[in-house]
Amino acid sequence: SVTEMANEEFPNDTAAAIASVSIGRRYLNPLNELVKIPPKSLGLGMYQHDLSEKVLDDKLSLTSIDAVAEVGVDVNSCSVTILGKVPSLTPKLCSKIMQARPLKSRNDLLKISGFGPKTFQ
Repeated sequence: SVTEMANEEFPNDTAAAIASVSIGRRYLNPLNELVKIPPKSLGLGMYQHDLSEKVLDDKLSLTSIDAVAEVGVDVNSCSVTILGKVPSLTPKLCSKIMQARPLKSRNDLLKISGFGPKTFQ
């Protein structure tokens, strides 16, 4: 099956084509692709279903936020999904960053309305 997000990105492609793109992206940038997959579809093992879907989703979301905070993101090439995992970035600010791309340096972020020195830290 294909996620709603994948259908939005590739509205005219078959499920097989979308799955192929996802597999290729997982090879190139696993974190960026895996955060888009619903937890119930990850296939984490036989104990995955011992947790409620909400608890699993919350824990995986926090884990991906920690991972993004540790490794960082390339704001010029990352998806809005992965950008949304950056601590202290709101959905509105993520949208503004996406619209401001390409950025030449990190300091260009300070030119975006609502992106102040505290957020820059």
